[in-house]
Order: sequence, then C-alpha cells, then structure tokens
Amino acid sequence: MKVIFTCLTVFIVIISFGLTAGQVIDPAKMGYDSVRMDTFTTGNGTVLTGRSYYKHGQKQLRQTFFSKGKISSQFLFTKDHVDYSWDSTGRMIYQCEYKNFNKDGEETGWDEQGKVILKGVYKNGNGKAEHYYPTGELKRKEIVKENGILVSSEDYCLNGMMTLKMDYALPDQEVKEYFCTGKLKRKGSLKNGLPDGEWIFYHEDGT
Repeated sequence: MKVIFTCLTVFIVIISFGLTAGQVIDPAKMGYDSVRMDTFTTGNGTVLTGRSYYKHGQKQLRQTFFSKGKISSQFLFTKDHVDYSWDSTGRMIYQCEYKNFNKDGEETGWDEQGKVILKGVYKNGNGKAEHYYPTGELKRKEIVKENGILVSSEDYCLNGMMTLKMDYALPDQEVKEYFCTGKLKRKGSLKNGLPDGEWIFYHEDGT
C-alpha cells in the first residue's frame, strides 16, 4: 500500500534547549508504508494528536503534536535510538538513550524553567534514576532492571525525610509510609504484591 504524506513534514525550530535537525524525524523521507492517527487528552487536559508510522506491518515511529502542529514527543521502535519530548514552546523536557531496545546511557527530564527534574543512568536496561523537586532537592530514587521493571524506590520530602521505601522484588512485605514530619501516615501488608488484611491510616497529629 502506498501512502502519500501530505502536510506531515515537521518544521524544525532551533532554539536553546529546543528542537534540532538531528532530533526530529521527517516521516516522508523514511519510506513508511502506512500511518495511523489518533487524538487523546493528557492528564493535565492538553489535547494531542498522535501519528504512528509502520513499515511491513511493524510500528517504527510514533510522534505526537500539540493543537497548533508543534511536535510534543517522538518515540522510535528500533533497536538503537533516542526518545524525545518537548513542551508547547519547543523546549526539550525529556531525552533517553536506547540500545538493543533497552535504556542504555543517560535519561534526563527538565521542567518548564529548564531545571533538571529527572536524571537516570542505564546499561543494558539496568540502572538508577533520581527525580528532583524544582528547587533541586531529591524527590525519589528508583532502581530499574531490564524491560523497565521497577526493583525498588524511595520517596523523599523537601526536608530530606524519606517517607516511603518499597522493594518490589518482595511480593509479601510490611509497608509503612510517613509524613514529612516523620510521623506515621499509614501501615499495612502486601501479599502477592496486593494490599492484604488491615491497613491503618493516621492524621498528621497522630490520631
């Protein structure tokens, strides 16, 4: 099946921390033989248009666009590639390197002011990621293994207090979560990875 691409050329905007010619793929030049389109709304209410491109029945590329045509994200389904996301101004907000279909290299996320809020390092899909508050304090630590499986996580408040620590390799475990003051917020048990038995929730005053 031959598909004629009309009005699909991505116009490149070169700005600081923004789009560059080496990042955005022009589908019309890639020899894809079919395209599927959809529209969806993100959690914050932003309406995006998605275009998935195929070759011989296999998805090769997915791009999403804001309502005015600016690109929002680009994800490849090839062995070695880099995924990107941008905000509505064209500023890059996410970048991640892949090798052999797994995260391999650096993963970085930025907020609207260009501050780093995600930093990860991976090798063959195994690695660690740290999430940060806009003010720079550590918000969350994650250990991930191949295929994106989350092994463990730690959550922190702005004051450095660890509020929750999870080991996802343990299907049966006791869970305790704390307020930023260090007081207990909730406690209970997991069995086969699901809540089991009685869970107790507390107000910050301890009641």
